[in-house]
Formats: sequence, C-alpha cells, structure tokens
Amino acid sequence: LSGARWFQITIAAALIIVSAIACVRIHAQHRIPRGASEATIEVHRRALEPAPRAPAAVAPPLRRYSNTRTEIFRRAAAPPMFAPQEPSGPPAPPPAPPPPAPPPTTQRTERSSASSLGAPEACALHVFRHVSKAGGTTVRFFFDKLVTLGEWEYPLPYGASEAAWVEFVKTWRREARAYARGLRDAPKTLVEVRGHMPDNWSARHFLDRVLPDVEALRDEFRGSCSVTTSFLTRDPFSQYKSFYGYYIKKMQAKAVDFERLNEGGEAAFGANFAEWAVNVPDMQTRELLHDKCVPQMREGGYEVRPTMGEPTRIGKRWREGARGGDCDSITISDEDWTRVEDALSRFDVVSTMERFNEFMLVLGRVTGMKHLQYSHSNKGRETSDDGTMRPDVIANITTHDEALHAYADKAFDKLLVDLYGSVDAFKRDEYQPYVDATAQHNGKSFVGGIPEPSPYKWVKATDAEVQGLTPVQLPMWVMPNGGGQAWAYAGGDPVVMVRRDEAESLRCVKGCTFD
Repeated sequence: LSGARWFQITIAAALIIVSAIACVRIHAQHRIPRGASEATIEVHRRALEPAPRAPAAVAPPLRRYSNTRTEIFRRAAAPPMFAPQEPSGPPAPPPAPPPPAPPPTTQRTERSSASSLGAPEACALHVFRHVSKAGGTTVRFFFDKLVTLGEWEYPLPYGASEAAWVEFVKTWRREARAYARGLRDAPKTLVEVRGHMPDNWSARHFLDRVLPDVEALRDEFRGSCSVTTSFLTRDPFSQYKSFYGYYIKKMQAKAVDFERLNEGGEAAFGANFAEWAVNVPDMQTRELLHDKCVPQMREGGYEVRPTMGEPTRIGKRWREGARGGDCDSITISDEDWTRVEDALSRFDVVSTMERFNEFMLVLGRVTGMKHLQYSHSNKGRETSDDGTMRPDVIANITTHDEALHAYADKAFDKLLVDLYGSVDAFKRDEYQPYVDATAQHNGKSFVGGIPEPSPYKWVKATDAEVQGLTPVQLPMWVMPNGGGQAWAYAGGDPVVMVRRDEAESLRCVKGCTFD
C-alpha cells in the first residue's frame, strides 16, 4: 500500500477509537443505577432526550379525539371514557407560545376576541371547594358565564367520580405539558368540588386525593401554569337559617306518609327551626371533612313510628357509634380539627360569604379571571323567623364552624395585605369602584356592572343536531366538548355549546344565568 493510503487508514481507525471512548463516557454518565426510583429513571430518560425544537410557524392544536361533527354529538350523548392516571414528571422548559393555529375544517375552533373579551390568559387551573349555603351556587353560575364568554373550560360535574377525576388529572397534565412544549394553546380550567351529584367521591376524598393531586400539578407546572384553590365559609347562624329555608322547611311541611314516616313531617324533622338544628352540629366543618356523616344533615333528626294512627317520636334517629362507616360519628374531635386547620392552610384563597365581593376581586387577581360582574343566586329562599331562630341556639352547636369562620376572616385580611399592601388600600382602590359600578337590569342587581353578552350558550345536544348546528370546541379546553360539565346538572340531558347568534330559537340550558 502507498504511504497516502496507510495515512487514511490510520486516521479512520483513530476516529473510530475516539467515538467509542465518547460513547462509553456518555453511557457511564447516564447509566441508571440498579434499584433506582421512578423519579431517577425519569431524570436519566429526559437527559438523553433531544432538546425540543422551536415550534413551526403554524402549530396545529393538540387533539386526541375525533373532530367530526358526528363524533361531537356521540360524545355529548355518551358517558366519558376513562383511563388510569399516568405518572408525573418535571415539564420541559416552556418555549415561546406558538402563533394562533388555524381551525380544522370539520369543527369550529374559535379563539376569544382580544378586543371584546380580552386576550387569553396564561395556562391556569383553579379548584373551588364548595360547602352548602355559603355562596357556592353563585360561584358556579359565574364559572358557567366565563365558559360562555369563551375564556375558560369547566369540565367536571361538581360531584365527580374517582374515574372522572383520574382521567381529568391525566388529561390536564398531558395537555399542560403539550402547552409547555409549544404544541397547543394554554389550558384554562375551572373545577368545583361539592359532592352528591352525580357522585360523592370528589368531596369525600377532597383532602386525601383531590387536594394532593392539585398540589402535585402546581409543583410540576410552577413557572408555566398557575394552579390555585379557594374556599368560602359563612357565618354559622346565617348558614343554618339558609339551609333550613332551602332544604328542611319543605320537609317539615310534608304530609304524613306512614310508608315513609322518616322522610317527611314535623315528627321526623322537628316542628320548627330549633328542633331541627339541635340534631345537626357543625355542618360546614363536617362537610369540609366529608367523613362525618354529611347525609345526616338532610335527614329527619327523629325516629318515628305510628302509634294509634299518629306518627310518634321514639328517639333521635342518629346515635353516636350506631351506624358505622362515615356515619359512625358527627362529633368533631381534636384530630379532626387538626385536619381542618391543615386544609385551610393549603388553600390559596380562603374567605367568607359576608365578604363575597372582596372574594371575587381577589379571585380575579389570583387566577387572571376577568369579567367579574355577577348577580346573587338563591336570594329570597330563606324562611321567615318562626320564633326559634335565635343565635344562641346555633352558637351551642357550631363551636367549630365559628372557629372556621373566624380563621377565614383573619386569613383573608392577611391575603389582602400581601396582595395590595393594606386592607384600606384594597377597599379604596379595588373594592369601592367595584361595588359603585353595581347596576340593575331585568329585575336583577349586578355587582360590578352589567355583564358582557356571551357569544355562546349551552343547548340540548338533540336540539342542536336537529337544527344542524356545529358545537364549538374552544382552544383552551383540554376535555372533549367541555367534558362532564356539559351534562346539565338540572336534568341530565346531554348538552353542547353553540354560537348564540346561530341558536336564538333554542332554549339556553345553562350558562345564561347572568345574561
């Protein structure tokens, strides 16, 4: 061989040797130790991944479901499918958000008008914990309004099953990661947890499953998505009066049914406010914990049997230790109260119904919600005083609810100082202009002014299909067709969201309360 040929062979061999040494070093650097945890394995896996490329000039929105019109109506009429939750991992560093994606030709995908509704906010998830008769229905209708304004998603019913919650967390995590990598619009999602319809799971497991899951999402997406929580409580005497007028008074007035003596009538539910109230201590604290026999709050407090053709009380229906499970006790122990204090310390916003206007302003500040105009719901439902509605009656059975309310009031003042410098500055610069803008319209009083018209509304899916209307799919949604909340909570008929100007003749099923 010539000298030049030997030189070429020598250089090639040297390059092969150098490459082999480099590969060995990389393997040693990222070798996964034997017995490593899932978190360690994930770190090594991500270290070997190529860096994400910058998004193309036009990035299509991430869609993992059919966009066909037939499929939209099929999903509206069928229960959602669920899958097990995927393990979490640290998100990739977020690149610059991509430009708006073009809508698919088979389904209308719309972006909120920056001029009329405000540009979309950053990725956000907010979870509101609702307890009975403490302003939660007004919050729900406000959330509905934000959806029909085209700004947020509200995908779960307020009583979500375990399967629905697991599917939601998995989906939201996946879509938030996609957003962080520049593959879709920012998710903006609202969740309410109350329980009992259609499922009790989310409320029953709020403290041991739902709240920890939300906190895990907050930790994973810190810096790219805002994940927040809130809770409202109410002065116990006012809450008991409202609960009595809304749920109990009608049960006391029911005609006696000897086949169902414990389901109505004064013998079972008490002859007045005081006779009912003494059997249901600390309702708000128990509902927050949700393992202290919450169903007992709406039951008759007395066991009844027929005697000589008349219903006769034979004692209290609920007895300590007699029912088992969650209904074995309705007494708040020291350990229970420790759980309550821990939960309260973990909410981002804790306030009272008496400060609802202030709560709304702070909610807007913390979450980026806009259009804070609202009208109070369920006003006028409370019954008149029957002579037994005395604060001392309630004070004796709500020592923990009183402490809950006092904590919320104090915590909210501290939050105002943190956000605005002082309570006085907040009331001068934010609160007073907000309440001064209150206006009357169609017999309703709207705090903050008249709400903007909604470009969308929810209608029955069958009506929309008959009319040939195409349901909208908004770019901030992570669940198909709005998810479970598309099922109207009063009734059960599947619904879809459509453009209001295309559905003037169709009855609005929900989302129109503040219109």
